[in-house]
Amino acid sequence: MKKTHKLLALVLSVIMVLSILSVIPFTTLAVTASGKCGKNLTWKYDKTSATLTISGKGAMKDYTWSKFGKSDDWVTTAPWRPYYKTLKKVVIKSKATRIGNSAFCNCQALKTVKIPNSVKEIGNFAFLSTAWYENQPAGLVYAGKVAYRYKGECPAKVTIEKGTLGIADCAFYACTELKSITIPNSVTSIGDSAFFCCMGLKSITIPKSVTSFGESTFHQCTGLTSITIPSSVTSIDDYTFIYCTGLKNITIPKSVTKIGEGAFDGCTGLKSITIPSSVTSIGDYAFCRCTGLKSITIPKSVTSIGKYAFENCRALKTVKIPNSVKEIGNFAFLSTAWYENQPAGLVYAGKVAYRYKGECPAKVTIEKGTLGIADCAFDGCTGLKSITIPKSVTKIGKYAFRSCMGLKSIAVERGNKVYHSAGNCLIKTKSKTLINGCKTSVIPANGSVTSIGEGAFDGCTGLKSITIPKSVTSIGEGAFDGCTGLKSI
Repeated sequence: MKKTHKLLALVLSVIMVLSILSVIPFTTLAVTASGKCGKNLTWKYDKTSATLTISGKGAMKDYTWSKFGKSDDWVTTAPWRPYYKTLKKVVIKSKATRIGNSAFCNCQALKTVKIPNSVKEIGNFAFLSTAWYENQPAGLVYAGKVAYRYKGECPAKVTIEKGTLGIADCAFYACTELKSITIPNSVTSIGDSAFFCCMGLKSITIPKSVTSFGESTFHQCTGLTSITIPSSVTSIDDYTFIYCTGLKNITIPKSVTKIGEGAFDGCTGLKSITIPSSVTSIGDYAFCRCTGLKSITIPKSVTSIGKYAFENCRALKTVKIPNSVKEIGNFAFLSTAWYENQPAGLVYAGKVAYRYKGECPAKVTIEKGTLGIADCAFDGCTGLKSITIPKSVTKIGKYAFRSCMGLKSIAVERGNKVYHSAGNCLIKTKSKTLINGCKTSVIPANGSVTSIGEGAFDGCTGLKSITIPKSVTSIGEGAFDGCTGLKSI
């Protein structure tokens, strides 16, 4: 009898659960996953319909690809990667502006993609190895209003459709047969490596609607001889024209404020270039290995020149640097005719103590009125024992006195508003950072030093002991690198 009552109770419980489920809408039972995929973007995956929906506004994060799980498949690292085998449809809501690198890489079941007109940028490999891309016919594939990728053998001449808003990263990657391209004035952005290794490209007109280039946009376009950058562009990004060996003429508009790292690196055909007065910084390696460049005039607007900026410009004889430049990176003018023609002694580039050339004496007093000391200016000056820095200096570069093994005295003239010296230590006053020391340094214990900077004692082989006061809370990378004689700390 008891067994009968238990069985009846169980049956009634099942009936009650089923009756409750019958009135719950089906949608509330759908299995979903969700999260963030950008600062203001969210994603939601519906497992029932195999649909991924991207909502919100702005740019999606960039992703890479890697092996996933026990399989040998290399797939996107995006948060929806657990569903790469089942994902069939992607819906991107309006107000999203960019699809990130490798966002849907190797989502092989993905057949349907809906992209709004708000998307103007698409990262590299975003749709690599998807059914959607594989099903596209040969030719220039568009993803929404973005020229995404040229599929198949590229012809000599391409005209991008009117109304196109952007050219994706790697859109014409290694299209070596491409000679001419027409870009409509609706395009506002050209992505990273968009024309990478288009060695046959000879003619291109950038419309005034374009506001930005990506990195390495024209990397190794060796056939390109001239290009006019429109006044709508505000910066030349890193490696934009690297190895464009045929480039002879280029006009940089007054709207450009920055020339990025390696922007013209290896442009061996470039003989002259005018840098407009709008530019404030010249990046590392910017004109490195421009072996045909003979002269350069830096405008008064520029305050910094990066490391190796003109390195190996062997024909460069004339360099005009204004007083506005306070910062010069290490080896900025290495292997240039300008530097080789300088007499032995402390070489000045404008108002910056650039590099000591030849055998350094025991005592050096930097000229009054000098504004900066370049990176590595006295690097390896083993005979230097005493250095005096005037009050006019407001910028001292990294490793300025590295491996000055004989250095005993560091003095900063009174009245310097940025630096001071104490205990044969060179100290940045406001940040309380010891930026350079020597073998006789005694770190002040009065609270004027709270950090020891990167490479501060690098190469001080004569330093035998050092006491670090309680006020010091941080020690930078390589601060005591190469202090082979240091026995007590």
